[in-house]
Amino acid sequence: MKKILISIAMLTTAVSVKAQMTPEAWIAQFPELPSINQIIAEDKAYRNPENEDPEIPLKDFLESVEGVMESGAETMGKIGGSDLNHYKNVLYKEKVPGTNVTKGQMAHMSKDQQERVAKQAMKGQLAQYGLSEADIKKMQSGKMSKAEQQALANKMMKNMTGGMDMNDVKFMQNMTDKERVQFMQMSGLAESTTAKMKEDMKKSKVSQATAKRIMGAVEEIEHTTKHVTEHKDLTHIMNYGDSLWNRKYKAKDEALHKRLGQLAAKLEELWVGHMDGGKDNRAAMKAVEAQAKQVKLEIWENENAFYEEYIPLYHREIGALLNYVKGTMMSAYRSWKSAYDQAYKETKEAQWMLSEAQITQPVEFYAGFLGAIADYNVKVSGKTPLSPDDARNARDTDGNPYDNVEE
Repeated sequence: MKKILISIAMLTTAVSVKAQMTPEAWIAQFPELPSINQIIAEDKAYRNPENEDPEIPLKDFLESVEGVMESGAETMGKIGGSDLNHYKNVLYKEKVPGTNVTKGQMAHMSKDQQERVAKQAMKGQLAQYGLSEADIKKMQSGKMSKAEQQALANKMMKNMTGGMDMNDVKFMQNMTDKERVQFMQMSGLAESTTAKMKEDMKKSKVSQATAKRIMGAVEEIEHTTKHVTEHKDLTHIMNYGDSLWNRKYKAKDEALHKRLGQLAAKLEELWVGHMDGGKDNRAAMKAVEAQAKQVKLEIWENENAFYEEYIPLYHREIGALLNYVKGTMMSAYRSWKSAYDQAYKETKEAQWMLSEAQITQPVEFYAGFLGAIADYNVKVSGKTPLSPDDARNARDTDGNPYDNVEE
């Protein structure tokens, strides 16, 4: 009896997890963005030249984000697997287009039988893609030149997508998401592919109202994805940080680093005289060390002033993107899922089955922007390193190479 109760409890928990785990619930599990004051404090502590064992800024926060991402992905994977089994059950009951054979029956046929059914289905499918009877016969003959194969492939691709050919596909293969969106917009392919989808929707069993909902959701997803992709690299705010540094802080930083270099050279001169010249330069070396230490603190304070001005701006930019993803973008994906659910209700066709695991792209963007909060450091050219690691290394290199001079 006890084993039965445990099994029921485990089953109930599994069902509960599946019912509750949505992309929205996943996003809610992530930690809140660290406060501006916390980021500034951890950054200062890490770059402090007197801190001999600095902790990486926001280390605990980043580990927490990674943990939520991994555990959520595992749960969503299980949900996706369960939904996939349901999808296959529905799909196998559908008939192969152009035949009286179900997809489930075809799956259990011999290889020869499958090939015969596939050829029959392909004939109807290829006709939908704009290929004539002559085109199909030529394909089946196996006597097409490479140029003819390319021409047919382009013809099929254009009919399938509403204008995109194989050259467009190849051209976009190595593009970033941002570049691909820009290319689709500039070339007019975004409009033509959307128009093709609308045309296909009219031929389906889905009601006009539901088809309109689906198209609206798809267009909203395209819009939100374009917005997020354009801001993904945070170029605007990073460029502003560069400009702010150059205008207000760079001159002082360069002057301080120059002074630090001069002190390092002076210290080396005293060291050589102390070791090789028989002079007792220990007092003078201690004095130079003290000056170098003060200059390092001034460099640190100048960087502190910059980050106290810049980090709030960077924090605001990240916060706005997080709100956009959690609100506007996630809402578009939820509308898409809801419209597909309605289409499945109307048609009982597997093509309209959409799992919660298939609408998680906003979560990936959300986690990415949370992690990007640790990338507040501005990378500037020249001698002025501003990443925490580079800043510490520069002070170690430009400063006193002969620390702890013995009395």
